[in-house]
Amino acid sequence: ERELTAAERKQIQDEHIRKANDPDRTWFKEHYDPLGRRRHLLNADGTTKLVDGVELPQLAKNAGGKWVAAHDLPSGPSEIKTGKTAFTSNSVNPANLPALDQTAKNRKVGMDLTTAEKAFEEHPSTATQKALDDAQNAY
Repeated sequence: ERELTAAERKQIQDEHIRKANDPDRTWFKEHYDPLGRRRHLLNADGTTKLVDGVELPQLAKNAGGKWVAAHDLPSGPSEIKTGKTAFTSNSVNPANLPALDQTAKNRKVGMDLTTAEKAFEEHPSTATQKALDDAQNAY
C-alpha cells in the first residue's frame, strides 16, 4: 500500500471536517465525543487507528461554531509577561490586602492538609495521625 501524499492527506482531512459538520451527525458520533475529542485512537494491537487511510484530525470550534481542524486555527495573541519585579504587599491597593491575606492563608492550610493526608497514607503512625488531625482542625 503506497503512502499518501501531503495533498491527499489534506484532502481526506478536509472531507473528515466536512463530515464532522454534517447535520446528520452519524459520522461525527462514531468518531468523536460531544466535545470534539477523537474516540478510539488506537487499534487493539496498539497501532494508531486510521480512518480512510489517515489519522482523524483534532477538532476545535471556530468563531462561527463550526468544527475545524485544530491546527488550522490562527494563532492567538502572544503571551503578555509582567516585569521581573516581584509583586509585594506594597504593590496592592491596601483595601484588597485583607482578602488577599485570607486567600493566601486558606491556600496554605489546604496545602498543609494535603501534605498531612499523603504522609499519613504513606506512613500511618501516631505522629502522622496527629499531624493529620491538626491539619483537619485548621482546615
